[in-house]
Amino acid sequence: MIKTEAQAQEITQEIFIKLWRHRDKLAPIEQPEAYIFAIAAHHTLDHIRKRLNENKMLQRLAARLSSAHNDTEEQLLLKDKEALVQQAIDQLPPQQKAVYLLSRQQGLSYEDIAREMDISPNTVRNHLVKALQSIRAWLDQQE
Repeated sequence: MIKTEAQAQEITQEIFIKLWRHRDKLAPIEQPEAYIFAIAAHHTLDHIRKRLNENKMLQRLAARLSSAHNDTEEQLLLKDKEALVQQAIDQLPPQQKAVYLLSRQQGLSYEDIAREMDISPNTVRNHLVKALQSIRAWLDQQE
């Protein structure tokens, strides 16, 4: 049932230690072979359960470590991408850059940007479209 000799020997040794510790209670047992077999079966099953639980714990730990590693790696990649996007934004003409920053970083609507910059909402939309196209093109060149 165990499939490895070392683990089978370990279980056998545990069984004999248990028998030795409780030797004073063994006298009334009528079928000692069946009793020893039952103890062996219980210890073997306990051992298998213990190994399964250990494997599950190791899998959970590996998943957590992998997740943490992936999170760290993703954070580094995100920082690199953010730096690239910032470089692309810095390359924009001043008007497009201002519209982009107000829209994407401050979350203002076209109307709010238009009021703040004293331009039409249509011009805001055009600047934003051009800014996004420029950013995408610049990022494509970097990859």
